[in-house]
Amino acid sequence: MYSFQAFFRLQRSDEGKIYESWRQRAAKRLRELFHEIQKKGTPHSWIPKDIFARLVEFWRSENFKKLQHTNKKNWAFETSGSLNIGRSTTYPATRERMAIELG
Repeated sequence: MYSFQAFFRLQRSDEGKIYESWRQRAAKRLRELFHEIQKKGTPHSWIPKDIFARLVEFWRSENFKKLQHTNKKNWAFETSGSLNIGRSTTYPATRERMAIELG
C-alpha cells in the first residue's frame, strides 16, 4: 500500500486546509450523486435497498418539496443579484453610474 506522506512532504500547518478542501469536494460529489440518483430513480450499488426506499420516501415528502421550493427561490434571488448586463460592468455598478448621470 502506498502512503500519501511517502510521496509528498507537507507542512503540518497545511493539514487543515487540505482536509477542508477534500471535505468540500467530497460533499459536492456526494450531493451530485444523490441528485443523479433522485433524477433517475434508480439506486447505485453502494446504497442498500432499505436506505434507498427511505430516501425516495423523503424525496416525495411534503417537507422536502417545501425545502426544494425555498431553495429554488433563494438560488434565483442570489443569482439575479449579480447579473451581468452584457458588458464587463455588473448591474450594481451600472445602477450606481446611472444614478449619478441621471441625478
